[in-house]
Amino acid sequence: MSIESDYLNLDAIAEAGHLLVTGTDTGIGKTWTTVKIIEEFKRNGKNISAVKPIETGCDKDESGELVGSDIEQISEALGLSREDPEYRNLFFKLYHSPVAPSVAVEREGSSWSWNNLVDWLNQTKVGKDNFLIEGAGGLLVPIVNGQTFAELAQEAGLKVLVVFGSRLGAINQAALTFEVLRSRGLPIAGYVFNQIAKPEEAAEGRVNADQTNRELLKKVASRYEVEEIGYLSWEGK
Repeated sequence: MSIESDYLNLDAIAEAGHLLVTGTDTGIGKTWTTVKIIEEFKRNGKNISAVKPIETGCDKDESGELVGSDIEQISEALGLSREDPEYRNLFFKLYHSPVAPSVAVEREGSSWSWNNLVDWLNQTKVGKDNFLIEGAGGLLVPIVNGQTFAELAQEAGLKVLVVFGSRLGAINQAALTFEVLRSRGLPIAGYVFNQIAKPEEAAEGRVNADQTNRELLKKVASRYEVEEIGYLSWEGK
């Protein structure tokens, strides 16, 4: 496994201001990255806020309220509990079904419009210099009525931070993500390389791609003038 040190370029992240945290796939560390950014900002005495507008696959607590595991991690990093008034501002909608947001909306009979979401996000980010918006899945996951997180970034004026989950096939996923961002004229703040291979996978010899992905991704990303602005190793998790 890699012995390189974890890092986050806080200056580049702060310069971006309002950031959509998207990823090359689902389950590749968007929440982990969001939490680490929050922790590093706070450790350096910098203010930061974060939300996850939509979370699916949520369970109910003892009172019957839906609780999102990603929201819980973000709230803990921000120092908020469920009793804090600000907690409810961390999300727009929660769903129980572990499916894409658009499917959860239809399945659970939720009624709201795309403009409702955009208005909520624009109101939530008012007065916040450093603001993270964690997406669900990848950039083109449908949220409602066919609109995706790419449209949300466009309408809310967000820059985009791409979390790269290092595994076989992820280089292609990253290039496709960069292609979409460039074609839509969305500004890219950079990417965070997240090493997600477990130690037991290394022992089984399944991390050849992980050992070469970082340098290859730098070459691929340079074609889109995108730079690495963070590295998170498995050892840091």
